[in-house]
Amino acid sequence: MKIIGYITTTIFAIVLSTIVSAYVFTTLWSWFIVTTFGAKALSIPAAIGIILLLSFTKNSKSEEIGDGEYLKTLFKAVYHTLFLGGIWLLIGYIVKFFI
Repeated sequence: MKIIGYITTTIFAIVLSTIVSAYVFTTLWSWFIVTTFGAKALSIPAAIGIILLLSFTKNSKSEEIGDGEYLKTLFKAVYHTLFLGGIWLLIGYIVKFFI
């Protein structure tokens, strides 16, 4: 039963992180690429595709996670995505006023 909880939580975390990352990506794309170069705006699915492509090319570390640390590590990763996404949006929002 514990494994089902891990799987469900992992799937939820991956979906949430992907959607947040895609939202941040499309917003920053609209603020800087569309306005500067006149490119087309990106949809969320297109942003997810680009993020998946970029993630595929990154080197990822594979670590053994202890049983008690799994949820802590997972929530830390989701928090990291949400926090950094917010920080990037805030910085982008400020910078767009200088364009």
